[in-house]
Amino acid sequence: MAKRKVKSKNKVKENFEIVKMNRKELKEAPYNPRKITDKHRKNLMGYIKKIGMLMPAINFNKRTGRLISGHQRLKIMDLINQTSDYEITVVVNDLTEKQEVEANVKLNSQNLMGEYDPVKLAEITMEFPEIDLVKDLAFEQEEIDLMFTELDLEVQTAYKEDSGVYSEYQQANMAKLKETKEKYRKRIEQENKEGGTIYTKDDDYTVTFLFKNNTAKKRFMTDIKQKQEEKYLPADILFAINRGEIKLSTGRGKKG
Repeated sequence: MAKRKVKSKNKVKENFEIVKMNRKELKEAPYNPRKITDKHRKNLMGYIKKIGMLMPAINFNKRTGRLISGHQRLKIMDLINQTSDYEITVVVNDLTEKQEVEANVKLNSQNLMGEYDPVKLAEITMEFPEIDLVKDLAFEQEEIDLMFTELDLEVQTAYKEDSGVYSEYQQANMAKLKETKEKYRKRIEQENKEGGTIYTKDDDYTVTFLFKNNTAKKRFMTDIKQKQEEKYLPADILFAINRGEIKLSTGRGKKG
């Protein structure tokens, strides 16, 4: 690829380097909140086997020796290689532990990646009819039905504004939309039960607790043996509290 003369300097700091590492040097982040269902793992594996890696798949924090992102792709590479002793291209970052946790969640956040535009997806299916959104692009059929039915409702012009009456076509379309949303809701419930992760528009992996004051927070953090300034805690702590493995003094007959 021929080099082009650059007129201005990139103002965005490129805080990384790309190096070759041995797989054995890469440790998973124990707090990593990402999961994947068997179905989606098989789909991703099939795609990687077919086309290979199109970019460095792994972000690695050299300060902690842990992965920042790429946990699922690394597991798939392990399965394909049938060993953990192989060379891999890695994007190396130099982050504090707090920055690492933030990057782990933000680099994978659906909210920061944006949403699929159903109009553009429809254009893809028309321009490339050989691409199957379900088989090739790992969409669920309910997702496709949901997006395209809502798109259909949005673009149609059969609504009679003067009388506020919906056409038969619109009524049928809205009934389909309602049915599709219910199927989608049930699938979300089922896949979550099976340990998978379903992404919705407002999906997130974090929840914020507000304490009455700093003293109450300090007591809580002391009880769970965490630093008071820590902003991110693994959900395992809540489960341990629920099981009675961690005893709390905060809120038990004490004010504050």
